Amino acid sequence: MFNLNRRKQDEQVGVYYQTNDYSKFSIIESNRDIKSQHVERLKKSIQEIGLITPVQVDKDFIIVDGQHRFHALKSLGYAITYQILDYDIDPEKIMIDVNINSENWSNDDFCKRWATKEQKENPTSYTNMPYNIFQKCRKHKLHHMALITLIYGSYADVYTKLFKAGKLKFENKNQFKEDAEYLSLLMVTNKPNNVCGQRNFQVAMCRNYLNNENFDRKKFLKKVEKHPYKLEKRSAVKDYADNIRDVYNWCTKKGKLV
Repeated sequence: MFNLNRRKQDEQVGVYYQTNDYSKFSIIESNRDIKSQHVERLKKSIQEIGLITPVQVDKDFIIVDGQHRFHALKSLGYAITYQILDYDIDPEKIMIDVNINSENWSNDDFCKRWATKEQKENPTSYTNMPYNIFQKCRKHKLHHMALITLIYGSYADVYTKLFKAGKLKFENKNQFKEDAEYLSLLMVTNKPNNVCGQRNFQVAMCRNYLNNENFDRKKFLKKVEKHPYKLEKRSAVKDYADNIRDVYNWCTKKGKLV
């Protein structure tokens, strides 16, 4: 009844190549910056055990996965082992999908990629677009988690995936800018103590106070300025939220408590 010998043979779907012609390869402009420390780590690994994962390129030899491996091999003078992806797809899309799934990129790498795209597609107005605004906030030492919380009210995985996929959107851009500027001002005011620069402090502010109608921003800023060491470094968001509340309510005789 069953012919067990009539099994279909495995089909070959790809092949690897090697070359010492480094000039034939190119890097996607919007890819993450080359990190020299990562290249050095890869060089040591390649020297000890060889190249485990080949570089992946499209039909035009644009590297879509493995630019650090490429630079490590080139620096060592080794041949580039590569695979040509034979399906017709946008190399930038491959690059994004590969790094989302493998978690090779940091959040700042994704931000840089989408901010670069905004600049390329909107050369006169890109500075007021989501990823360029977000990138500017990161340069001012506002934490990624705090900024995502500021935008969406949460740091759930779904919002991180939207961010990485280039789908960041502000419900109220002007409010976001105002809130981000306030967090930056707190950091400057509290610089000697540096509590306001802590990630979980910023998340606590975004979750609990910036949208609290009883929270007077100017009042809190004055208390931080006069008594910077009332704010204390804590480990958890909830603990920071309690500390912020205590500082805000401390010696308050007029006005609402939070």
